[in-house]
Amino acid sequence: MVRAVQGGWNGYEEDGDEESPSFSGSRDGRTITRHLIVREEDPAIPSFANIDRLIEECLPLYRFPGRYPTLAGDSLFFVDSVQAVPKSRSNGVVGDVASRTAWEAKITYKALPYPIPADPANPQPLDYLEHNIIGGSEYMTLPGTSMYWEGSTEKPILDDTVSSGLLIAYVQHQITRHHVAPAKIPYAYMRSICGNVNKTAFAADHPFFPSAPAESVLFESFAISRRFTSDGKFDYRVTLNYRERIGTYNTDSTASTPTASSLVKLTWNHLWDRSSSPPTFRKAFMDKKPSSGNQKQPMYPANDITTVFGQFV
Repeated sequence: MVRAVQGGWNGYEEDGDEESPSFSGSRDGRTITRHLIVREEDPAIPSFANIDRLIEECLPLYRFPGRYPTLAGDSLFFVDSVQAVPKSRSNGVVGDVASRTAWEAKITYKALPYPIPADPANPQPLDYLEHNIIGGSEYMTLPGTSMYWEGSTEKPILDDTVSSGLLIAYVQHQITRHHVAPAKIPYAYMRSICGNVNKTAFAADHPFFPSAPAESVLFESFAISRRFTSDGKFDYRVTLNYRERIGTYNTDSTASTPTASSLVKLTWNHLWDRSSSPPTFRKAFMDKKPSSGNQKQPMYPANDITTVFGQFV
């Protein structure tokens, strides 16, 4: 008798009619495929008890999938999918369901898209996180009156039909938390921080935004999807989308090499100010808050936009 996963039920049989296990590889990774015989203990009761047992131990709720069983050490392969088909003929109908005595289960194992938690019994805020990064740039339009014609810095472009723009560099972070319980989804909090930027600068050792200045990381959007499990429950996946501005602007056009003091790190609240001397990017504000005296209202409110990770556990 064999196990399907580490620590699982030792009551399955490796299918002798199939080449099991088999191994395949591609540029994206490796796959292990096994064919197991699953026998029902009481074929007169079409409860599929051992099939349910197999699926639940291969794809448990709120944690990573079952691990490929090895003789020693921890395997880097985990269950990716389970498919069961009848191995025996129907031995009659109980109720409205055909009764089977045996099933053939095809199980595939692959590597996980996220690091393996150090302590699965006590998940931490950064466990089960998959991080994807996309670099790009966005177009910021500048009116013609913000520019000058070549040959003179005293002759601005006054034609409103003439305009141009700058490409502002950014990095888009797509951070997905897998295996989230319904009660652990901070839905109201995520809604409240959409369109907010980071209130303070991130530390150099931050796992996602190292050394990012204050107001340079925008919480852009989120997505929630769910997976139905065999025991009638739901396993959720939450994706958080952040956009980090990484562009800079040299305020000293006369210097051949920009210095740290002459570089302005562009945040989400920076706009081009032609009226300054010299023209440069500056933080811009909207109308003052009516109930807050002279307190200024930024275009993008600042908030703590990363405490969401701690609310998943």
